[in-house]
Amino acid sequence: MKNVRALILSFVLMPVALMADETTSETLAVKGLHDSVEIAKDQWGISHIYAKNQHDLFFAQGWNAARDRLFQFEMW
Repeated sequence: MKNVRALILSFVLMPVALMADETTSETLAVKGLHDSVEIAKDQWGISHIYAKNQHDLFFAQGWNAARDRLFQFEMW
């Protein structure tokens, strides 16, 4: 039982550890945005969204949530 817990815990923590070391940058052109938006992830994997207007902010928040947690949306 102890090994099963350790295995499950490693699957939960591994993606978090991998995200923390990520220093990649990419530029995407997404239909629906009115201006440029920046999504930056800090060392803990928390997304910070910078937009010039409210429409783009909420659009980027939804897009980012789907990118990070699409598997959860599918399960719900």
